[in-house]
Amino acid sequence: MQGYRLNTYCEAKFRTLGNVFSLLDGQGAQRYPADLCTQLRAGLERAQSGDQVNTPYLSLKPYKNGHAHLTFQRRDLVDRLNQLGGDGSLTP
Repeated sequence: MQGYRLNTYCEAKFRTLGNVFSLLDGQGAQRYPADLCTQLRAGLERAQSGDQVNTPYLSLKPYKNGHAHLTFQRRDLVDRLNQLGGDGSLTP
């Protein structure tokens, strides 16, 4: 089997995640075609089970059972997000 796709229910979550990391990276909000969803869609179309799809902020490894393993590429951004969320500074 070749080719995977993002679940439509998860696209908004990946879009938000891409924007959060991009904003933390000082790049501003992502725009098509350089957004995380578009990058993942392009990589997943060509992927086979167990292939790794790399983007600047994360890598995704899809499997036949519909699951995927997600690995964050930028530990500094994950740490910053955890710091902001942990100290309550994200609350209004």
